[in-house]
Amino acid sequence: MNIRPYIRAVGVVLLFAVFIPETGIAQKYLLRDDFNTTHKWWWYRNDGPVSPPQVKNGYVSANLVNPVLSEYCNVELMHYQNIFQIGDTPMWMRMRVRGTTGKKPGSWGWGLWYTENPEPGKFYDMAWFMEQLDSQSGSLNTWWRAITGQKANSLIAFQDLPDVDNMEWHLYTIYLSKNAVRMWVDDSLVFETTTVIPQLPMAVHFWVDNHVRDYYGNKYRQSWEGENEFVMDFVEIRQGDVPVSAMSPDGFVHLYKFYNEIAYSPQKSLWKQETITVDSVRLFLLATARVEQYPAYSDPDALELVLSTPGDTIGRIQMNANREDNLPQTVLEQLDVPAGTYNLDLFAHITPTLYSIAAVGSKNATVLVADTTMETAPGGDSLTWKTYSFTTSGGRVAFYISGSADEDPQSNDYGSFDEANDDDLYLQLNDQILNDSLAYFLDGNRLLGEGKTIFFVREMAAGTHTLSLITNNTPTKNAVIIIGEQGGEPVSLGHQIQQIPQQFRLKVFPNPFNQDVHLYFTSRSIRQPISVQIVNVNGQPVRKFQVLPQESVTDFRWDGTDNRGNVLPSGIYFVRATQGSYSATQKLVLIR
Repeated sequence: MNIRPYIRAVGVVLLFAVFIPETGIAQKYLLRDDFNTTHKWWWYRNDGPVSPPQVKNGYVSANLVNPVLSEYCNVELMHYQNIFQIGDTPMWMRMRVRGTTGKKPGSWGWGLWYTENPEPGKFYDMAWFMEQLDSQSGSLNTWWRAITGQKANSLIAFQDLPDVDNMEWHLYTIYLSKNAVRMWVDDSLVFETTTVIPQLPMAVHFWVDNHVRDYYGNKYRQSWEGENEFVMDFVEIRQGDVPVSAMSPDGFVHLYKFYNEIAYSPQKSLWKQETITVDSVRLFLLATARVEQYPAYSDPDALELVLSTPGDTIGRIQMNANREDNLPQTVLEQLDVPAGTYNLDLFAHITPTLYSIAAVGSKNATVLVADTTMETAPGGDSLTWKTYSFTTSGGRVAFYISGSADEDPQSNDYGSFDEANDDDLYLQLNDQILNDSLAYFLDGNRLLGEGKTIFFVREMAAGTHTLSLITNNTPTKNAVIIIGEQGGEPVSLGHQIQQIPQQFRLKVFPNPFNQDVHLYFTSRSIRQPISVQIVNVNGQPVRKFQVLPQESVTDFRWDGTDNRGNVLPSGIYFVRATQGSYSATQKLVLIR
């Protein structure tokens, strides 16, 4: 039986919502992208003989290389639609950006703007940061400023920003309401207006070009050799306060919070602090977070959780980017603590994403299941993918499942996705499908690749039970952890929670690509061939070949042609690689 229509009856997808809290509070994020994969609702756009923006495993790069004088050369990331409009609730936009090369003539910028071409003499509706450099020495066309505009009334307001070094990382924040626009660089308010408020819907815009506009309104292009690159670590847009989904302490669950929040901390510093009050217990600390590496561009992310009393550290969990895959990870720590009140301090460095933390335990608490191996479902509809059997002595049992799911890969409309093609993951406990709330469901068209933790407690009879993960398409599991209040048949905690080395890995770069793409295979065997298949979005094979590894990491170049040597058109493709019992799949975006 195909259970997808059954589970779909739970709720309706809300437009533009990345994460909808289960408490019924208004939407949290309108958009967030950490740039660990490509999304088709972005327009990776270029003008002239230059490459479009590239997603590079944790950031997006806009790099204009050797523009020519006779052509307008532009590299930009933007939406297909104007979807963000100021309403009754204030809107916030944050992005972490830096340049990587010396500034070349032309302009670059980031923020929100109305994407329609302006009429002569009129400005865009916009709220953005923009820098322009003229090749002429001492030109008045060289500036760096925060700008807001209102096209209908030809109004513009700006503030020059002479003290910002764009070769360093900065956090740029834009606040928009009906009454004011405010803009920050890091913690400094750099611009405010109460008179020039955008009225039209706007889109995210992130660009670099060779285009200079002088004070009289005409435009001219500039040619130079070399690179003009800047990179963005993440972008997020939200409305109103950021609600945190939480569970009240009950003597077994001492703390549970789902944050889904990105820190910004150039130096290691205290980010959050929680308080835990317990009787003498065996306490289990759980946390799920994303920490990233940015080779050659930034220090890596780090996140540390410290449980302490004044003057005494009881336990410590460190998350760092040593795994190098920039994917969420779940950690589990067991502590035997005396009765008392403890601080749980969270220290952040750079921009880790904290999804959830939990503190669960009792005198007889036992870990019944501890699977922290990251895995992606193989595909298919209504697939019973994983089944976990556990034996409990009865009483309450806590379930902690973390994972992520992607949207319909074929849609370029950010607010309208095909429900038949996204990733889903839902749960079956014994013979019951948990369908009474979206709290038990990973919906790709809501998460858009972001992480989510499913956390709940059930009163269970003594005996053996099963938890099954049922999937549509290819959601990812980060962890399944089950803890019994009154004990049961324990797992070997130290063995189960260790990070299991990946036997086989596939990375692709660049992605999107327009001519060649490199496939990097990490393998423990240099004798067994790797079978590679490229398929289109309809699942039809377009290219097959074998790669014989010569070393632990093998680089293979694919030129975007099919088995007959024909050049394939622009679109989304999937590369599937298999070596023995190991396999990996990556999505490719080909832009001609």
